[in-house]
Amino acid sequence: DFHAALGQYIDYRGILKDEGIERQLYLAIPETTFTQMQTKPFYSRRLSENNISIIIVDILNEIIIQWIK
Repeated sequence: DFHAALGQYIDYRGILKDEGIERQLYLAIPETTFTQMQTKPFYSRRLSENNISIIIVDILNEIIIQWIK
């Protein structure tokens, strides 16, 4: 799922840029998934390398926990 989400994010960001639309795009990641990702440097390196902005969300309560640019 991470690979598909990362690819979609990069594609959408490229489309916005191609269309001249200036918006900050964020990838929403469930809090539990983000916590698991923190134990594996692979994920943080991929997010950093691709300059991915993320929103950590609490899926159950439908709230944003943290914004990370």
